[in-house]
This record gives sequence, structure tokens and C-alpha cells, in this order.
Amino acid sequence: MNMTDGIRIKDLHSYRNFGLYIKYRIIGLPEKKSIRQTVPFMNGYYDFSALNGAAAWNERLIEFGFDVIGDTPQALEQEVGKVLDWLCNVHDEDIFDDTLTRFHWHGSYDACEVSYDESGEHAEIKVSFVVHPFKIADEPTVYTMTAGTHKVVNMGMAVAPYVSSNASAAVQIGTYVTSVPANEVVQLEIDLERGENTVIVAGDGTVKFSYYEEVI
Repeated sequence: MNMTDGIRIKDLHSYRNFGLYIKYRIIGLPEKKSIRQTVPFMNGYYDFSALNGAAAWNERLIEFGFDVIGDTPQALEQEVGKVLDWLCNVHDEDIFDDTLTRFHWHGSYDACEVSYDESGEHAEIKVSFVVHPFKIADEPTVYTMTAGTHKVVNMGMAVAPYVSSNASAAVQIGTYVTSVPANEVVQLEIDLERGENTVIVAGDGTVKFSYYEEVI
């Protein structure tokens, strides 16, 4: 990790804009939503967690600690105020961490704590965010398709893809079929499952099929 590594939210960067060094980062793990039922005289239980095709997950918490230094207690308080005004107003935003490669978080401000040393010229800011359970790819995975049968491999969690076409087309995944109007972007109402998916395209157009990979 470089000393200048930080987080970027809403075009502001913790080091480049505020001169903050990250003291620590804590990246929590999401908890899978477990739906289990048992019946009298049964050993064990039935697990319905993936009844819709894939298990659902709760949000995750990520936390960062920053050191803030000021020449005087008044200067320090001013710097702390600027940082808090930035961090505490994060709502439903992409959160980029320089230590992540190709992925980012998406979420909102959760809580913050500021502690000062005895000199009044040094403070530590602890901030946490509630974020989407998975890391989200910075760039989409894109397939270009014409009429026929295609294989789409999703290396991450189940995710709903986007489809566009330069002419009217139809797309089928499993038993799900939908039309795609020309020159419009449509998010399908079905998820791509983990691994290999079969996609059938009908029509004269060239179809662009894309999704943002999501990983633990």
C-alpha cells in the first residue's frame, strides 16, 4: 500500500484533496440471509435460502481510520470540519478504494467518531459506510451478439444484465423471453447465474449484452 493511497467519493480523494493518510481499513464480510425450516420429528432442516435461484445477502460494513493534523487546535478543527462535511454527506454513492483493483463499493455513510490527542493538533477520524454486499466492477463485461445461441460466462454473483440493440431484437435466457427495442438500453428481469449461461438472440440487429461483475 502506498502512503498516498486513499478513498475517492464524489470526485474528492482523501489524500489528494484533504492530505489524509489512511491509518487503517476494516472491510467486513456480508452475512448470507438464511431461511431454514424444520418440521416435528425431522432430523435437521430444509434450507430455502436459494429458493429463487441464488441466496440473498445482507449489507456489509467498511470502516476507515484517518489521521488529521493541524498547526493549531483551531486549524485542526477547521480541517476536521471539512472532512466530516465530505464523509457524512455520502449517500448512495460509489466508493473507490485505491487498494482495490478493478472494483469499488457502493453505499452510504453510517457512523463517525473523532478523537483528539492532548496537544489539540492531531485527531483521528473513524468513519464507517454501509455498502452493497459485493464489490462491483469498475467497467462492464460486454458481449456483442447477433442472431443465434451464445454462451455468457459470469464469474461473479448472480446479476441482472443490460441489453441494447441497433435494431429490434428478442433475447431469451432459460424460459425468460423479452423484446429489445432498437437503440434503447433495457435491464433484463432475470439474473445471469454464476458460471455459464445460454443466451438466445433473435432478430436482425447487433445486440450488446453487458453486466457489472459483482464478487465477494
